[in-house]
Amino acid sequence: MLIQPVPIHSQSKSDSQESPCLFGHNRILTAVKRPDAFCVKWEIGAARLRMIASYLQADEQEVAQGLRVYDATNLRINGKPPHPIREICVQADTRETVVDRLRPGGTYLVDFGLFHDKRFCPVLRSEPVTMPARNQMFWQRLHAGGSR
Repeated sequence: MLIQPVPIHSQSKSDSQESPCLFGHNRILTAVKRPDAFCVKWEIGAARLRMIASYLQADEQEVAQGLRVYDATNLRINGKPPHPIREICVQADTRETVVDRLRPGGTYLVDFGLFHDKRFCPVLRSEPVTMPARNQMFWQRLHAGGSR
């Protein structure tokens, strides 16, 4: 898989005052959109990304940001680590995307991280997200009840 490098934003005035402990930074969230798709949103401070890039001994131009999606459906049954099923490169200013073409009823995890030199360095991991079954009547009733 060819990964296009995406530069990490250069330090701005607000980055220099950034604290890794502030609420709102360094988190990843998922939300089911359809039985076969979920939205993933993340926040991570530029200072933390620069620190991780320096750990990789990489120039900022050589690092790409992205997501790795894992199928964790059988994680609780067999205890084996989830296996990656997809890698998604994102632009440096992107903070959310939709992951689709998933198996209804499956459970997934998402890591946000950096790609460099054919390696992936995970930075943030989501909680498991379980897709609803394909039964559309159930799906429609679930959302109709939640929007009242």
